[in-house]
Amino acid sequence: MGSCGAIVVGVDGSGGSERALIVAAELAANLRCRLVAVHVVHPPAAAAASPVGAGALAVSAEELADHCHMCCELALADVSVQWSFEVRHGAPSVELLRAAAASDAACVVVGQHGHGRLARLLLGSVTDRLVGQAATPVLVVPPVSP
Repeated sequence: MGSCGAIVVGVDGSGGSERALIVAAELAANLRCRLVAVHVVHPPAAAAASPVGAGALAVSAEELADHCHMCCELALADVSVQWSFEVRHGAPSVELLRAAAASDAACVVVGQHGHGRLARLLLGSVTDRLVGQAATPVLVVPPVSP
């Protein structure tokens, strides 16, 4: 379509990912390339281990993916950019990089959730892993300042 293959953006239903989606859409429009919104399903291992937990997770993961898709539809309704929505399963940083490679992405865009140092230390950060592993440029969109 344009001068680059695509801009890949991670969407998870959070305010940070919605901001990242808007920034990614503007970037894609300016570069005249398509936008690929990627939602990654990553269930907690403990819940996925039980049949009841796995079933409940499947329903809630599908609902969240549907919610993310609807948010993309609404946010991109007035933006003149070709876009698609993908649901992937696995580690978010790995799947975003796979989506970037598959779509010949010029850039991966993610929102920063603004977790404190302790939360980032305990939970890890998709953004930190993505930046550390990416061969493609990564644009991190900061949260809105209070």
